[in-house]
Amino acid sequence: MPFVRPAIVEDAAAFSLVAQAAKAHWGYPQQWLHVWRPQLTISAEQIVSGCYHALQLGDEVIGLIGLTFEADHANLVDCWLLPTYMGKGWGRMLIDAAIASARVKGLERMLIESDPYARGFYEHIGAVLIGWVDRPVLGDDRKLPLLCLNLKESN
Repeated sequence: MPFVRPAIVEDAAAFSLVAQAAKAHWGYPQQWLHVWRPQLTISAEQIVSGCYHALQLGDEVIGLIGLTFEADHANLVDCWLLPTYMGKGWGRMLIDAAIASARVKGLERMLIESDPYARGFYEHIGAVLIGWVDRPVLGDDRKLPLLCLNLKESN
């Protein structure tokens, strides 16, 4: 059974592989994946400056979640799971860790700029659509759903 633990800087390479594999799972064009590679590369600095957790199964990191904090809310900046492990309820373990971290800071909401393919997952856990964010790729118009998760009402 997997478990969630706080991330360490040595997780950066594994996190990057997980993020890149998860994004590629959705069948995006290779050109887009190339453009997104820097965003899908999680650095040691990000781990140190944000709030990251790893989902560990045996010796393997199979997922990750990362937050940043504002005065009045948390931002979900990374949430990735290796495709083999999607749909098993393990993503919820990551979300629960993020919710706990935000609550410790006294925050009551989490903003999530979601990949369109992940929107259903976030809505399933209680997030609601509050708007759209323009994120064009190589000249193609692309809008991402912006969701909000009420941390006072989340389990």
